[in-house]
Amino acid sequence: MDLDSLGHGNGLVAVLVRLYRPLVRRAARQALQGRRMSPSGAEVRRFLAADVERLLHDVWTRIPEILAEEDLSSVPTIGNRNNVFLAAITIASYQTLLGLGLEGTYARELCSDVGWTL
Repeated sequence: MDLDSLGHGNGLVAVLVRLYRPLVRRAARQALQGRRMSPSGAEVRRFLAADVERLLHDVWTRIPEILAEEDLSSVPTIGNRNNVFLAAITIASYQTLLGLGLEGTYARELCSDVGWTL
């Protein structure tokens, strides 16, 4: 399942994807690019622009699976649906960072920084 198929027939998801994709991209680039991939050690590799783009690709690939667990139409208000969508972005981001081998504490810190920037 991909975002296009998820958005088909679900206008709200399509709107949220169109709204948040550029905002999340900008926030991720601001918060991650140039940061160390590990909090310890000066010789640790840093996030490059290409790393952030690959990370975002993986995040957006994970979101349909996460949203499939929650029927957004059953969520009572548009504000609540927006919060569920943002939670899916956060979960996908955290899973992606863990998949890169980052420690849980540092992955949460990076997710928090991206969210704060967003």
